[in-house]
Amino acid sequence: MLRGMSRGNLKEEEVELLLRKVKNLVSNQTPLDWRFTASPAAKFLLAYEPEKENLRLLGRSFRDYKGCCESILQSLKNQRLDEMEFRGLVSDYIKLMRNPNCEIKHELKTIYLPKQDLSDEKDIFNAVTASVSHVIPFEGKRVAIRPNAIITGEQIWVRQGEYFNLENESGKDYIEYLAFEQLTAQGVNHDCLHLYSIDRQGHLKLRECKNQNPTSIRLVPGRPGLRSQSYWTLPTLIDAEYMDVKYSVGRWSGDSTSYETVNPAKALLFVRLEALLRQVRTTLGGR
Repeated sequence: MLRGMSRGNLKEEEVELLLRKVKNLVSNQTPLDWRFTASPAAKFLLAYEPEKENLRLLGRSFRDYKGCCESILQSLKNQRLDEMEFRGLVSDYIKLMRNPNCEIKHELKTIYLPKQDLSDEKDIFNAVTASVSHVIPFEGKRVAIRPNAIITGEQIWVRQGEYFNLENESGKDYIEYLAFEQLTAQGVNHDCLHLYSIDRQGHLKLRECKNQNPTSIRLVPGRPGLRSQSYWTLPTLIDAEYMDVKYSVGRWSGDSTSYETVNPAKALLFVRLEALLRQVRTTLGGR
């Protein structure tokens, strides 16, 4: 049973009806090898009717071949499992990993409210960016509340881009724009783009529908300064130089003849870059 009666204030029969509808949509409108996210956790958020019910459905994607995973899991749950059986399970799993004929499945797990985030996604983001937090100008929760797809009526729209303007953001309040295109069984339809805004609380609002996907979201009238997330997370030359120098310092053995050498000028630059970026993080609120 999908856990949603308490989180979404839905009755049991309403949860079952919603689950059946979304399962059918996902089954009929996703291509064979579709993934809602490239995240290694493979967890995804579906926003269901954001301007009506405004619910989030948490799901996960995985692959299996004719119930092989279920069989392995069941064997692992048995109280008695000898070494020979265990080695057989290892062998079976390796074969499964290398099997090109597995089926990709999408399973719905629970219902979220808009402000709830994907904790797995947030943890991965924070772990990846921990050592270069000065390069990434936002926190993991911001990434983790973005829906991977939106369901409106009988259609699924999948997220294709994230855009915002850091210059206009004050404190911890923000509005960013998410671009979605329709997903069909044949793939993504690029003929139409839906632009939604999302705030810190996870509230979505449809802003524009464009019949042709612009080459840049900056072409959308009335929204100057919007740039993609890839733009905002691209290191500056200072960041790039710092990472290079930090790498050299980390690998230097102290031997002047080693491949990685740190002369006084490079050491001084490293110390000053660290001081500069430490102050930048402090000024920006501890990032």
